[in-house]
Amino acid sequence: MKCVAPRFVRTMVGRVIAFAAAALSTLLGGCGDDGIIARLMLKPGHIIIERRPDAAYEKLFRDYVELCAGSQFRAKLTGEGGIAGHAAMYLKGACREDDAPYPQLRRCRVAATSLDDPEHGVGISVNRWFKSVNWVAIPGYHLFFDGNLKPDERLTRTQFQAVERQAIDASIYRGVAFHHFPGAQSDTDLRDFLEWHGIGTDFALQFARTVFCARLPVTVAMMDQVIAFLNDKNREYAEGKADYNWSVWADNCSHTLRNALAAANIWSPLSVRAIKIRQIFNLAIPANEFVNLAELMTQDDIGDYRTILSDGPRRDAFHEFHWLPTEPGAL
Repeated sequence: MKCVAPRFVRTMVGRVIAFAAAALSTLLGGCGDDGIIARLMLKPGHIIIERRPDAAYEKLFRDYVELCAGSQFRAKLTGEGGIAGHAAMYLKGACREDDAPYPQLRRCRVAATSLDDPEHGVGISVNRWFKSVNWVAIPGYHLFFDGNLKPDERLTRTQFQAVERQAIDASIYRGVAFHHFPGAQSDTDLRDFLEWHGIGTDFALQFARTVFCARLPVTVAMMDQVIAFLNDKNREYAEGKADYNWSVWADNCSHTLRNALAAANIWSPLSVRAIKIRQIFNLAIPANEFVNLAELMTQDDIGDYRTILSDGPRRDAFHEFHWLPTEPGAL
């Protein structure tokens, strides 16, 4: 039997990995307006069934999670962002800890019944340029989604600067250090960061994106688990020795949000520590996670106990929290 030289083996393995990476890049980076790329970009022209809650909704549901996929960033001043868009999440029942040295969450002090209540909830966004933390918390539903822009109101430079000042005055980015980002005059200039990479991505999402969301009511105990996971995630980088280094394959915005929900047994987590090519099987894409949560709300027969037991997260959520994703209130 002829032995294969180790160098040859290494060469062949390298070619296989390169081929797999190239194929995946082609899958994610091409395919035209009617193919896979269109789904990743979530173009506004696509037909989306929409259900908006009325005023009674906030009174009926104390806590909920709202997982959102934003379309590709498009701004007149700073150009376009990545084709896969952005993932963000709003948590009703969780609020920003104002006095924390870096972004942390707490339980809201009241059960809010209006979107205008300052104790209503908080938006969560992971940004690729964060260094000392993994995510940032944005107080308030309107600031997070529409930057306090009124319905049908035109976005002007004056309003853009007003929401920029609001973020600075509220110390939303207290304790957040950045990697060097495009357009920066310095890595510590918060105003540069907000204008180039903060507004339209971390908050005021609709200034530069179309946003698609799936909302799911949860129990108080489940929200506590989500808060604990996110707080631990930021503590790991703010108080530890390692910096956060965003990775489109291994640790992007969708990974954090999916795994935060997995902490409450809403679904299974995705690894951010798989080695080399195995991480391909743990990809997290904004559009896919939004669709996955929407599908989770309607699948399976809730009257079939065996079906519930056959799925690990659903079984654990049922026994630990007395909750199933098909409960009323899902949007």
